[in-house]
Amino acid sequence: FGVEVSIARFEPEREHLTYWDGSVSANMSPRFDGIGALGVFGSVTARDYDGIFPATDLIREDDTVALGISYSPQLFEVFGERPKLTCQVQRTASNITLYDFQTTDFRIAFEKSY
Repeated sequence: FGVEVSIARFEPEREHLTYWDGSVSANMSPRFDGIGALGVFGSVTARDYDGIFPATDLIREDDTVALGISYSPQLFEVFGERPKLTCQVQRTASNITLYDFQTTDFRIAFEKSY
């Protein structure tokens, strides 16, 4: 089980792209004999920008929630690497419509542990 809390600052030249970012994430990936690793993860992020977004009178604010699951089989390998299947749903709510969206991602990766 893991938990991470972070605060970040991003400062490009354009003021409307400068922001503070706060995030909390958690994950759990227990291993089961003969089955593999089943994982659950999630995160919540709040991002507050400094300047007024162009063509509006708004200072951008984004809130993101992401939840996902993963599976890595124990007994199956390809060239010594195990596949990891992941599905994640992410929702970003923003007061700037262009940045208000939801995504669903499916991915497969191959991992090797040493």
